Amino acid sequence: MHSQASRPIRGPLLAAFAATVVFIAGVLLALSIHAQRQSLEREIRSQARAAVSLFDRQMESRSAAVREALATILDDDSLKALLVAGDGPGLMRAARPHVERLRKVQGITRLHFATANKVTVLRVPAPDGPGDAGALPITPAAAPAEQGAYGIDMDTPGHPALRYVTPWHDAGGLIGYVEVGIGMTPVIGPIAEALGVDVAVYRHGGAGGETKAPLIAHTFAGEPDGLTARIAPLVRPEDGATHRIAFSGRNLHVVSLPLAGTAGGAAGAMVVVRDVTEATDAFRRHLMLAVALCVVAAAVAFILAAKALGTEDRRSVSAGEGSAAPDDGADSASRARSEFLSMMSHELRTPMNAILGFGQLLEYNAREPLTDTQREYVGHILTSGRHLLDLINKVLDLAKIEAGRMELSIQPVSPVAVCAECLGLSETLAAARGVRLIDRTAGQTLPDVRADPMCFKQVVLNLLSNAVQYNREQGTVTVSAESTADGMVHISVADQGPGIPEADRDTLFEPFVRLSTDATQTGGTGIGLTITKQLVELMGGTIGVETEVGEGSTFWFRLPVADPQTPV
Repeated sequence: MHSQASRPIRGPLLAAFAATVVFIAGVLLALSIHAQRQSLEREIRSQARAAVSLFDRQMESRSAAVREALATILDDDSLKALLVAGDGPGLMRAARPHVERLRKVQGITRLHFATANKVTVLRVPAPDGPGDAGALPITPAAAPAEQGAYGIDMDTPGHPALRYVTPWHDAGGLIGYVEVGIGMTPVIGPIAEALGVDVAVYRHGGAGGETKAPLIAHTFAGEPDGLTARIAPLVRPEDGATHRIAFSGRNLHVVSLPLAGTAGGAAGAMVVVRDVTEATDAFRRHLMLAVALCVVAAAVAFILAAKALGTEDRRSVSAGEGSAAPDDGADSASRARSEFLSMMSHELRTPMNAILGFGQLLEYNAREPLTDTQREYVGHILTSGRHLLDLINKVLDLAKIEAGRMELSIQPVSPVAVCAECLGLSETLAAARGVRLIDRTAGQTLPDVRADPMCFKQVVLNLLSNAVQYNREQGTVTVSAESTADGMVHISVADQGPGIPEADRDTLFEPFVRLSTDATQTGGTGIGLTITKQLVELMGGTIGVETEVGEGSTFWFRLPVADPQTPV
Protein backbone atom coordinates (compact mmCIF):
# COMPACT_ATOMS: atom_id res chain seq x y z
CA MET A 1 0.00 0.00 0.00
CA HIS A 2 1.49 3.37 -1.03
CA SER A 3 1.79 6.24 1.38
CA GLN A 4 0.53 9.74 0.68
CA ALA A 5 4.08 11.13 0.56
CA SER A 6 5.20 8.74 -2.17
CA ARG A 7 2.58 9.72 -4.71
CA PRO A 8 3.89 13.18 -5.67
CA ILE A 9 7.24 11.60 -6.57
CA ARG A 10 5.80 10.03 -9.73
CA GLY A 11 5.42 13.37 -11.54
CA PRO A 12 8.99 14.57 -10.93
CA LEU A 13 10.38 11.19 -11.95
CA LEU A 14 8.40 11.21 -15.19
CA ALA A 15 9.39 14.80 -15.90
CA ALA A 16 13.04 14.14 -15.08
CA PHE A 17 12.99 11.14 -17.40
CA ALA A 18 11.33 13.17 -20.17
CA ALA A 19 13.78 16.05 -19.71
CA THR A 20 16.70 13.61 -19.85
CA VAL A 21 15.36 12.06 -23.05
CA VAL A 22 14.94 15.54 -24.59
CA PHE A 23 18.46 16.53 -23.54
CA ILE A 24 19.99 13.34 -24.93
CA ALA A 25 18.04 13.72 -28.17
CA GLY A 26 19.23 17.31 -28.52
CA VAL A 27 22.85 16.34 -27.87
CA LEU A 28 22.65 13.47 -30.38
CA LEU A 29 21.14 15.78 -33.01
CA ALA A 30 23.83 18.39 -32.38
CA LEU A 31 26.57 15.76 -32.59
CA SER A 32 25.04 14.38 -35.78
CA ILE A 33 25.00 17.82 -37.41
CA HIS A 34 28.59 18.45 -36.26
CA ALA A 35 29.63 15.07 -37.69
CA GLN A 36 28.00 15.95 -41.02
CA ARG A 37 29.92 19.23 -41.15
CA GLN A 38 33.18 17.46 -40.32
CA SER A 39 32.45 14.85 -42.98
CA LEU A 40 31.87 17.58 -45.57
CA GLU A 41 35.18 19.24 -44.66
CA ARG A 42 37.02 15.92 -44.92
CA GLU A 43 35.44 15.35 -48.32
CA ILE A 44 36.60 18.77 -49.54
CA ARG A 45 40.14 18.17 -48.26
CA SER A 46 40.07 14.82 -50.05
CA GLN A 47 39.02 16.59 -53.25
CA ALA A 48 41.91 19.02 -52.84
CA ARG A 49 44.37 16.15 -52.47
CA ALA A 50 42.79 14.48 -55.51
CA ALA A 51 43.21 17.69 -57.53
CA VAL A 52 46.91 17.94 -56.63
CA SER A 53 47.35 14.24 -57.36
CA LEU A 54 45.71 14.60 -60.79
CA PHE A 55 47.88 17.64 -61.52
CA ASP A 56 51.03 15.74 -60.48
CA ARG A 57 50.05 12.77 -62.64
CA GLN A 58 49.54 15.09 -65.59
CA MET A 59 53.02 16.52 -65.05
CA GLU A 60 54.51 13.05 -64.73
CA SER A 61 52.71 11.85 -67.83
CA ARG A 62 53.76 14.86 -69.89
CA SER A 63 57.32 14.60 -68.61
CA ALA A 64 57.51 10.96 -69.72
CA ALA A 65 56.12 11.89 -73.15
CA VAL A 66 58.62 14.74 -73.49
CA ARG A 67 61.47 12.47 -72.42
CA GLU A 68 60.63 10.05 -75.21
CA ALA A 69 60.20 12.88 -77.72
CA LEU A 70 63.62 14.34 -76.79
CA ALA A 71 65.37 11.07 -77.67
CA THR A 72 65.84 12.19 -81.26
CA ILE A 73 67.60 15.36 -80.09
CA LEU A 74 69.72 13.66 -77.47
CA ASP A 75 70.87 11.02 -79.98
CA ASP A 76 71.73 13.55 -82.73
CA ASP A 77 75.54 13.76 -82.89
CA SER A 78 75.48 16.92 -85.02
CA LEU A 79 73.48 18.76 -82.35
CA LYS A 80 75.92 17.52 -79.70
CA ALA A 81 78.83 18.92 -81.66
CA LEU A 82 77.15 22.33 -82.10
CA LEU A 83 76.39 22.49 -78.35
CA VAL A 84 79.98 21.64 -77.39
CA ALA A 85 81.24 24.24 -79.89
CA GLY A 86 78.84 26.83 -78.42
CA ASP A 87 77.44 27.57 -81.91
CA GLY A 88 74.05 29.10 -81.02
CA PRO A 89 73.01 30.11 -84.57
CA GLY A 90 74.01 26.76 -86.00
CA LEU A 91 72.26 24.92 -83.21
CA MET A 92 69.11 26.96 -83.84
CA ARG A 93 69.09 26.08 -87.57
CA ALA A 94 69.71 22.41 -86.91
CA ALA A 95 67.19 22.18 -84.05
CA ARG A 96 64.31 23.99 -85.82
CA PRO A 97 62.68 20.79 -87.25
CA HIS A 98 62.82 19.19 -83.80
CA VAL A 99 61.27 22.32 -82.21
CA GLU A 100 58.37 22.39 -84.68
CA ARG A 101 57.69 18.70 -84.10
CA LEU A 102 57.71 19.10 -80.32
CA ARG A 103 55.46 22.13 -80.54
CA LYS A 104 52.95 20.29 -82.67
CA VAL A 105 52.96 16.96 -80.84
CA GLN A 106 53.76 17.91 -77.24
CA GLY A 107 52.63 21.54 -77.11
CA ILE A 108 55.95 22.80 -75.81
CA THR A 109 56.56 26.53 -75.46
CA ARG A 110 60.24 26.47 -74.66
CA LEU A 111 63.40 24.58 -75.64
CA HIS A 112 66.54 25.60 -73.80
CA PHE A 113 70.07 24.33 -74.52
CA ALA A 114 72.80 24.86 -71.92
CA THR A 115 76.39 23.67 -71.46
CA ALA A 116 77.56 21.38 -68.68
CA ASN A 117 78.45 24.43 -66.56
CA LYS A 118 74.91 25.76 -67.16
CA VAL A 119 75.76 28.49 -69.65
CA THR A 120 72.90 29.09 -72.07
CA VAL A 121 73.75 28.40 -75.70
CA LEU A 122 70.27 28.69 -77.20
CA ARG A 123 66.71 29.40 -76.08
CA VAL A 124 64.02 28.54 -78.60
CA PRO A 125 61.62 30.25 -79.12
CA ALA A 126 61.86 33.84 -77.90
CA PRO A 127 60.80 34.41 -74.29
CA ASP A 128 57.13 35.07 -74.94
CA GLY A 129 55.36 31.95 -73.72
CA PRO A 130 54.78 29.79 -70.65
CA GLY A 131 57.91 28.16 -69.33
CA ASP A 132 60.15 30.82 -70.88
CA ALA A 133 60.25 33.67 -68.41
CA GLY A 134 63.91 34.47 -68.80
CA ALA A 135 67.23 33.09 -67.66
CA LEU A 136 65.85 30.64 -65.10
CA PRO A 137 68.27 28.36 -63.25
CA ILE A 138 68.50 24.75 -64.34
CA THR A 139 66.59 22.40 -62.01
CA PRO A 140 69.18 21.33 -59.40
CA ALA A 141 67.81 17.79 -59.32
CA ALA A 142 68.71 17.36 -62.98
CA ALA A 143 72.46 17.67 -62.46
CA PRO A 144 73.14 14.20 -61.05
CA ALA A 145 70.09 12.60 -62.66
CA GLU A 146 70.32 10.29 -65.62
CA GLN A 147 66.63 10.52 -66.62
CA GLY A 148 65.90 14.16 -65.91
CA ALA A 149 63.78 16.03 -63.39
CA TYR A 150 60.69 18.20 -63.53
CA GLY A 151 58.78 20.73 -61.46
CA ILE A 152 56.14 23.45 -61.71
CA ASP A 153 57.22 26.95 -62.66
CA MET A 154 55.11 29.85 -61.32
CA ASP A 155 57.23 32.74 -62.52
CA THR A 156 55.23 33.38 -65.70
CA PRO A 157 52.04 35.36 -64.85
CA GLY A 158 48.87 33.66 -66.11
CA HIS A 159 50.52 30.33 -66.87
CA PRO A 160 51.67 27.59 -64.51
CA ALA A 161 54.24 25.67 -66.58
CA LEU A 162 55.92 22.31 -66.39
CA ARG A 163 59.71 22.58 -66.59
CA TYR A 164 61.41 19.34 -67.61
CA VAL A 165 65.23 19.24 -67.59
CA THR A 166 67.37 16.31 -68.72
CA PRO A 167 71.16 15.95 -68.77
CA TRP A 168 72.81 15.50 -72.22
CA HIS A 169 75.68 13.02 -72.50
CA ASP A 170 78.05 11.84 -75.17
CA ALA A 171 80.72 9.14 -75.02
CA GLY A 172 82.92 11.38 -72.90
CA GLY A 173 80.31 12.22 -70.26
CA LEU A 174 78.05 15.19 -69.48
CA ILE A 175 78.10 17.88 -72.16
CA GLY A 176 75.04 19.94 -71.20
CA TYR A 177 71.32 20.13 -70.48
CA VAL A 178 68.11 20.33 -72.46
CA GLU A 179 65.11 22.00 -70.82
CA VAL A 180 61.53 21.97 -72.09
CA GLY A 181 58.64 24.19 -70.95
CA ILE A 182 54.99 23.13 -71.32
CA GLY A 183 51.98 25.22 -70.26
CA MET A 184 49.79 23.40 -67.71
CA THR A 185 46.81 25.78 -67.70
CA PRO A 186 44.74 23.57 -70.04
CA VAL A 187 44.74 20.68 -67.54
CA ILE A 188 43.18 22.75 -64.73
CA GLY A 189 39.70 22.91 -66.31
CA PRO A 190 39.31 19.13 -66.76
CA ILE A 191 40.51 18.54 -63.18
CA ALA A 192 37.91 20.98 -61.81
CA GLU A 193 35.18 19.44 -63.96
CA ALA A 194 36.08 15.89 -62.92
CA LEU A 195 35.89 16.76 -59.21
CA GLY A 196 32.91 19.14 -59.38
CA VAL A 197 34.82 22.06 -57.83
CA ASP A 198 36.58 25.25 -58.84
CA VAL A 199 40.37 25.17 -58.99
CA ALA A 200 42.90 27.99 -58.86
CA VAL A 201 46.70 28.04 -58.90
CA TYR A 202 48.52 30.70 -56.87
CA ARG A 203 52.19 31.58 -56.67
CA HIS A 204 53.46 32.26 -53.16
CA GLY A 205 53.76 35.98 -52.64
CA GLY A 206 56.67 36.02 -50.23
CA ALA A 207 58.77 34.19 -47.73
CA GLY A 208 56.63 31.82 -45.76
CA GLY A 209 53.63 32.82 -47.82
CA GLU A 210 53.07 35.81 -45.54
CA THR A 211 52.08 38.22 -48.31
CA LYS A 212 49.11 37.89 -50.56
CA ALA A 213 49.57 35.20 -53.19
CA PRO A 214 49.32 36.31 -56.85
CA LEU A 215 46.81 34.39 -58.94
CA ILE A 216 48.29 32.34 -61.81
CA ALA A 217 45.26 30.52 -63.26
CA HIS A 218 41.71 29.64 -62.26
CA THR A 219 38.37 28.18 -63.37
CA PHE A 220 36.11 30.74 -61.65
CA ALA A 221 33.13 31.88 -63.69
CA GLY A 222 31.61 35.34 -63.81
CA GLU A 223 33.54 38.14 -62.13
CA PRO A 224 36.19 36.43 -60.01
CA ASP A 225 38.24 39.46 -58.98
CA GLY A 226 36.52 39.88 -55.62
CA LEU A 227 36.65 36.14 -54.95
CA THR A 228 40.32 35.77 -55.82
CA ALA A 229 41.11 38.72 -53.55
CA ARG A 230 39.25 37.00 -50.69
CA ILE A 231 41.08 33.73 -51.26
CA ALA A 232 44.62 35.09 -51.72
CA PRO A 233 45.31 35.80 -48.01
CA LEU A 234 44.26 32.24 -47.14
CA VAL A 235 46.93 30.60 -49.34
CA ARG A 236 49.79 29.21 -47.27
CA PRO A 237 52.76 26.99 -48.30
CA GLU A 238 51.85 23.97 -46.17
CA ASP A 239 48.26 24.71 -45.22
CA GLY A 240 45.72 22.00 -45.99
CA ALA A 241 43.17 23.56 -43.60
CA THR A 242 39.58 24.23 -44.61
CA HIS A 243 38.61 27.90 -44.66
CA ARG A 244 34.98 29.04 -44.75
CA ILE A 245 34.12 32.27 -46.54
CA ALA A 246 30.93 33.98 -47.66
CA PHE A 247 30.91 35.59 -51.08
CA SER A 248 27.99 37.03 -53.09
CA GLY A 249 25.41 35.21 -50.99
CA ARG A 250 27.22 31.88 -51.30
CA ASN A 251 29.00 29.81 -48.66
CA LEU A 252 32.36 28.52 -49.90
CA HIS A 253 34.90 26.12 -48.46
CA VAL A 254 38.51 26.77 -49.53
CA VAL A 255 41.45 24.34 -49.22
CA SER A 256 44.99 25.04 -50.47
CA LEU A 257 47.73 22.45 -50.93
CA PRO A 258 51.35 23.00 -52.06
CA LEU A 259 52.65 22.32 -55.58
CA ALA A 260 56.25 21.15 -55.91
CA GLY A 261 58.55 23.67 -57.58
CA THR A 262 61.65 23.24 -59.73
CA ALA A 263 63.96 23.91 -56.77
CA GLY A 264 62.47 21.10 -54.73
CA GLY A 265 60.27 23.26 -52.44
CA ALA A 266 56.73 24.54 -52.87
CA ALA A 267 56.51 27.00 -55.75
CA GLY A 268 52.84 27.72 -55.19
CA ALA A 269 49.55 26.22 -54.18
CA MET A 270 46.59 24.58 -55.78
CA VAL A 271 43.39 25.96 -54.25
CA VAL A 272 40.14 24.00 -54.40
CA VAL A 273 36.94 25.98 -53.87
CA ARG A 274 33.62 24.26 -53.34
CA ASP A 275 30.22 25.93 -53.12
CA VAL A 276 28.55 24.43 -50.03
CA THR A 277 25.58 26.79 -49.90
CA GLU A 278 23.02 24.01 -50.31
CA ALA A 279 24.74 21.81 -47.74
CA THR A 280 25.02 24.72 -45.28
CA ASP A 281 21.35 25.54 -45.78
CA ALA A 282 20.51 21.89 -45.09
CA PHE A 283 22.61 21.98 -41.89
CA ARG A 284 20.78 25.10 -40.79
CA ARG A 285 17.39 23.55 -41.52
CA HIS A 286 18.33 20.44 -39.56
CA LEU A 287 19.67 22.53 -36.69
CA MET A 288 16.55 24.69 -36.59
CA LEU A 289 14.38 21.58 -36.74
CA ALA A 290 16.37 20.02 -33.89
CA VAL A 291 16.02 23.18 -31.80
CA ALA A 292 12.30 23.39 -32.55
CA LEU A 293 11.79 19.74 -31.61
CA CYS A 294 13.70 20.24 -28.37
CA VAL A 295 11.67 23.34 -27.54
CA VAL A 296 8.39 21.58 -28.23
CA ALA A 297 9.44 18.40 -26.42
CA ALA A 298 10.69 20.37 -23.41
CA ALA A 299 7.46 22.38 -23.27
CA VAL A 300 5.30 19.27 -23.51
CA ALA A 301 7.36 17.43 -20.88
CA PHE A 302 7.28 20.44 -18.59
CA ILE A 303 3.53 21.02 -18.88
CA LEU A 304 2.69 17.32 -18.53
CA ALA A 305 4.89 17.06 -15.46
CA ALA A 306 3.31 20.14 -13.91
CA LYS A 307 -0.18 18.79 -14.61
CA ALA A 308 0.81 15.42 -13.20
CA LEU A 309 1.97 17.12 -10.03
CA GLY A 310 -1.26 19.08 -9.85
CA THR A 311 -3.21 15.84 -10.19
CA GLU A 312 -1.15 14.21 -7.43
CA ASP A 313 -1.73 17.29 -5.31
CA ARG A 314 -5.51 17.03 -5.68
CA ARG A 315 -5.41 13.28 -5.04
CA SER A 316 -3.46 13.86 -1.87
CA VAL A 317 -5.95 16.45 -0.71
CA SER A 318 -8.90 14.14 -1.53
CA ALA A 319 -7.30 11.24 0.28
CA GLY A 320 -6.43 13.46 3.19
CA GLU A 321 -10.02 14.54 3.74
CA GLY A 322 -10.80 11.13 5.25
CA SER A 323 -7.55 10.75 7.19
CA ALA A 324 -6.55 11.85 10.65
CA ALA A 325 -4.06 14.44 9.34
CA PRO A 326 -5.32 15.73 6.00
CA ASP A 327 -3.26 18.93 6.05
CA ASP A 328 0.02 17.03 6.22
CA GLY A 329 -0.68 15.17 2.97
CA ALA A 330 -1.84 18.28 1.13
CA ASP A 331 1.05 20.40 2.39
CA SER A 332 3.55 17.69 1.45
CA ALA A 333 2.16 17.40 -2.07
CA SER A 334 2.04 21.18 -2.49
CA ARG A 335 5.62 21.60 -1.29
CA ALA A 336 6.82 18.83 -3.58
CA ARG A 337 5.11 20.45 -6.54
CA SER A 338 6.41 23.94 -5.75
CA GLU A 339 9.98 22.75 -5.22
CA PHE A 340 9.92 20.68 -8.39
CA LEU A 341 8.45 23.48 -10.52
CA SER A 342 10.99 25.95 -9.17
CA MET A 343 13.92 23.58 -9.82
CA MET A 344 12.78 22.62 -13.32
CA SER A 345 12.04 26.23 -14.26
CA HIS A 346 15.54 27.34 -13.32
CA GLU A 347 17.10 24.39 -15.18
CA LEU A 348 15.07 25.10 -18.34
CA ARG A 349 15.45 28.88 -18.39
CA THR A 350 19.23 28.87 -19.05
CA PRO A 351 19.15 26.62 -22.17
CA MET A 352 15.99 28.39 -23.32
CA ASN A 353 17.78 31.75 -23.26
CA ALA A 354 20.66 30.15 -25.20
CA ILE A 355 18.23 28.82 -27.82
CA LEU A 356 16.66 32.26 -28.21
CA GLY A 357 20.09 33.90 -28.39
CA PHE A 358 21.36 31.59 -31.13
CA GLY A 359 18.04 31.93 -32.95
CA GLN A 360 18.45 35.72 -33.00
CA LEU A 361 22.04 35.34 -34.25
CA LEU A 362 20.73 33.23 -37.13
CA GLU A 363 17.97 35.74 -37.85
CA TYR A 364 20.26 38.81 -37.95
CA ASN A 365 23.42 37.28 -39.48
CA ALA A 366 24.42 39.89 -42.07
CA ARG A 367 27.41 37.91 -43.35
CA GLU A 368 25.39 34.78 -44.11
CA PRO A 369 21.79 35.98 -44.55
CA LEU A 370 18.98 33.45 -44.37
CA THR A 371 16.62 32.63 -47.17
CA ASP A 372 12.95 33.55 -46.78
CA THR A 373 12.07 29.96 -45.86
CA GLN A 374 14.88 29.75 -43.30
CA ARG A 375 13.83 33.10 -41.82
CA GLU A 376 10.30 31.72 -41.46
CA TYR A 377 11.62 28.62 -39.66
CA VAL A 378 13.74 30.74 -37.32
CA GLY A 379 10.68 32.90 -36.63
CA HIS A 380 8.76 29.81 -35.53
CA ILE A 381 11.64 28.78 -33.26
CA LEU A 382 11.81 32.23 -31.65
CA THR A 383 8.04 32.43 -31.22
CA SER A 384 7.87 28.99 -29.61
CA GLY A 385 10.95 29.72 -27.51
CA ARG A 386 9.52 33.00 -26.19
CA HIS A 387 6.26 31.25 -25.39
CA LEU A 388 8.12 28.57 -23.44
CA LEU A 389 10.28 31.17 -21.66
CA ASP A 390 7.12 33.04 -20.68
CA LEU A 391 5.70 29.78 -19.30
CA ILE A 392 8.91 29.12 -17.36
CA ASN A 393 8.91 32.62 -15.85
CA LYS A 394 5.27 32.31 -14.84
CA VAL A 395 5.88 28.90 -13.28
CA LEU A 396 8.74 30.42 -11.29
CA ASP A 397 6.38 33.14 -10.06
CA LEU A 398 3.77 30.53 -9.18
CA ALA A 399 6.30 28.38 -7.32
CA LYS A 400 7.60 31.41 -5.43
CA ILE A 401 4.09 32.41 -4.37
CA GLU A 402 3.10 28.89 -3.31
CA ALA A 403 6.34 28.48 -1.36
CA GLY A 404 5.69 31.75 0.52
CA ARG A 405 8.83 33.40 -0.83
CA MET A 406 7.11 36.27 -2.65
CA GLU A 407 8.25 39.50 -1.00
CA LEU A 408 5.77 42.37 -1.28
CA SER A 409 6.35 46.07 -0.78
CA ILE A 410 2.88 47.21 0.35
CA GLN A 411 2.33 50.95 -0.07
CA PRO A 412 -0.35 53.38 -1.23
CA VAL A 413 -0.79 53.07 -4.99
CA SER A 414 -3.04 55.07 -7.32
CA PRO A 415 -5.39 52.72 -9.21
CA VAL A 416 -6.06 55.37 -11.86
CA ALA A 417 -2.33 55.75 -12.65
CA VAL A 418 -1.74 51.99 -12.75
CA CYS A 419 -4.71 51.39 -15.10
CA ALA A 420 -3.55 54.15 -17.44
CA GLU A 421 0.00 52.79 -17.55
CA CYS A 422 -1.14 49.20 -18.20
CA LEU A 423 -3.54 50.29 -20.95
CA GLY A 424 -0.66 52.08 -22.66
CA LEU A 425 1.52 48.97 -22.47
CA SER A 426 -1.29 46.87 -23.98
CA GLU A 427 -1.93 49.12 -26.99
CA THR A 428 0.41 47.19 -29.35
CA LEU A 429 -1.16 43.82 -28.54
CA ALA A 430 -4.66 45.24 -28.89
CA ALA A 431 -3.90 46.95 -32.21
CA ALA A 432 -2.46 43.69 -33.61
CA ARG A 433 -5.76 41.93 -32.90
CA GLY A 434 -8.01 44.83 -33.91
CA VAL A 435 -9.30 45.40 -30.36
CA ARG A 436 -10.14 48.88 -28.97
CA LEU A 437 -9.19 49.72 -25.39
CA ILE A 438 -11.51 51.96 -23.33
CA ASP A 439 -10.34 53.60 -20.08
CA ARG A 440 -13.25 54.65 -17.88
CA THR A 441 -10.95 55.38 -14.96
CA ALA A 442 -9.45 58.41 -16.68
CA GLY A 443 -10.35 61.58 -14.81
CA GLN A 444 -11.79 59.73 -11.83
CA THR A 445 -10.86 60.64 -8.28
CA LEU A 446 -10.26 57.37 -6.48
CA PRO A 447 -8.47 56.70 -3.20
CA ASP A 448 -5.11 54.95 -3.21
CA VAL A 449 -5.11 51.24 -2.46
CA ARG A 450 -2.79 49.14 -0.29
CA ALA A 451 -0.78 47.13 -2.83
CA ASP A 452 2.62 46.19 -4.15
CA PRO A 453 3.07 48.40 -7.25
CA MET A 454 4.67 45.70 -9.41
CA CYS A 455 2.15 43.02 -8.40
CA PHE A 456 -0.72 45.45 -8.99
CA LYS A 457 0.55 46.14 -12.53
CA GLN A 458 1.02 42.43 -13.20
CA VAL A 459 -2.58 41.72 -12.18
CA VAL A 460 -3.98 44.41 -14.48
CA LEU A 461 -1.69 43.44 -17.37
CA ASN A 462 -2.66 39.75 -17.05
CA LEU A 463 -6.36 40.58 -17.15
CA LEU A 464 -5.89 42.96 -20.10
CA SER A 465 -3.86 40.38 -22.00
CA ASN A 466 -6.56 37.73 -21.54
CA ALA A 467 -9.31 40.18 -22.47
CA VAL A 468 -7.53 41.06 -25.73
CA GLN A 469 -6.59 37.48 -26.64
CA TYR A 470 -10.02 36.00 -25.96
CA ASN A 471 -11.92 38.87 -27.57
CA ARG A 472 -13.64 38.97 -30.92
CA GLU A 473 -12.22 40.93 -33.83
CA GLN A 474 -13.05 44.64 -33.66
CA GLY A 475 -14.19 44.08 -30.08
CA THR A 476 -13.59 46.33 -27.09
CA VAL A 477 -11.95 45.97 -23.70
CA THR A 478 -13.25 48.32 -21.03
CA VAL A 479 -11.43 49.10 -17.76
CA SER A 480 -13.54 50.56 -14.94
CA ALA A 481 -12.98 51.31 -11.25
CA GLU A 482 -15.06 52.53 -8.30
CA SER A 483 -14.94 52.80 -4.55
CA THR A 484 -17.19 50.54 -2.47
CA ALA A 485 -18.86 51.13 0.85
CA ASP A 486 -16.79 48.48 2.60
CA GLY A 487 -13.47 50.30 2.10
CA MET A 488 -12.37 48.62 -1.11
CA VAL A 489 -11.64 49.75 -4.68
CA HIS A 490 -13.41 47.58 -7.27
CA ILE A 491 -11.52 47.32 -10.61
CA SER A 492 -13.00 45.46 -13.58
CA VAL A 493 -11.82 44.46 -17.08
CA ALA A 494 -14.67 43.64 -19.47
CA ASP A 495 -14.33 42.07 -22.93
CA GLN A 496 -16.71 41.16 -25.75
CA GLY A 497 -15.43 37.63 -26.23
CA PRO A 498 -17.37 34.35 -26.39
CA GLY A 499 -17.85 34.09 -22.63
CA ILE A 500 -16.94 31.15 -20.41
CA PRO A 501 -19.03 27.95 -20.42
CA GLU A 502 -20.52 26.79 -17.14
CA ALA A 503 -18.34 23.64 -17.16
CA ASP A 504 -15.12 25.71 -17.14
CA ARG A 505 -15.95 28.22 -14.42
CA ASP A 506 -15.11 26.07 -11.40
CA THR A 507 -11.52 25.38 -12.62
CA LEU A 508 -10.91 28.81 -14.11
CA PHE A 509 -8.26 29.84 -11.56
CA GLU A 510 -6.52 26.46 -11.30
CA PRO A 511 -3.01 26.12 -12.77
CA PHE A 512 -2.48 24.72 -16.28
CA VAL A 513 -6.20 24.75 -17.09
CA ARG A 514 -7.28 26.10 -20.50
CA LEU A 515 -10.80 26.87 -21.64
CA SER A 516 -12.20 23.89 -23.52
CA THR A 517 -13.54 26.08 -26.34
CA ASP A 518 -10.29 27.93 -26.97
CA ALA A 519 -7.50 25.59 -25.91
CA THR A 520 -6.33 25.09 -29.47
CA GLN A 521 -7.20 28.53 -30.87
CA THR A 522 -5.55 31.03 -28.54
CA GLY A 523 -2.00 31.00 -27.20
CA GLY A 524 -1.44 30.97 -23.46
CA THR A 525 0.19 29.15 -20.60
CA GLY A 526 -2.82 28.25 -18.47
CA ILE A 527 -1.37 29.73 -15.27
CA GLY A 528 -1.85 33.47 -15.78
CA LEU A 529 -5.16 33.58 -13.88
CA THR A 530 -3.72 31.38 -11.12
CA ILE A 531 -0.90 33.85 -10.54
CA THR A 532 -3.32 36.77 -10.79
CA LYS A 533 -5.62 35.29 -8.13
CA GLN A 534 -2.77 34.54 -5.74
CA LEU A 535 -1.23 38.01 -6.15
CA VAL A 536 -4.57 39.67 -5.44
CA GLU A 537 -5.06 37.52 -2.33
CA LEU A 538 -1.49 38.23 -1.14
CA MET A 539 -2.34 41.94 -1.28
CA GLY A 540 -5.46 41.35 0.83
CA GLY A 541 -7.96 41.47 -1.99
CA THR A 542 -10.49 39.26 -3.73
CA ILE A 543 -11.05 38.34 -7.38
CA GLY A 544 -13.94 36.98 -9.40
CA VAL A 545 -15.60 36.84 -12.79
CA GLU A 546 -19.01 37.55 -14.28
CA THR A 547 -19.60 35.95 -17.66
CA GLU A 548 -22.29 35.14 -20.15
CA VAL A 549 -21.78 32.81 -23.10
CA GLY A 550 -21.95 34.77 -26.35
CA GLU A 551 -21.75 38.17 -24.63
CA GLY A 552 -18.35 38.33 -22.98
CA SER A 553 -16.69 38.25 -19.56
CA THR A 554 -15.87 40.76 -16.86
CA PHE A 555 -12.99 39.91 -14.53
CA TRP A 556 -12.87 42.02 -11.39
CA PHE A 557 -10.75 42.32 -8.31
CA ARG A 558 -10.93 44.36 -5.15
CA LEU A 559 -8.09 45.84 -3.11
CA PRO A 560 -8.36 47.59 0.26
CA VAL A 561 -8.21 51.34 0.43
CA ALA A 562 -5.00 52.73 1.93
CA ASP A 563 -5.72 54.38 5.29
CA PRO A 564 -3.58 57.51 5.56
CA GLN A 565 -3.72 57.26 9.36
CA THR A 566 -2.41 53.68 9.43
CA PRO A 567 1.32 53.12 8.76
CA VAL A 568 2.08 50.61 6.01
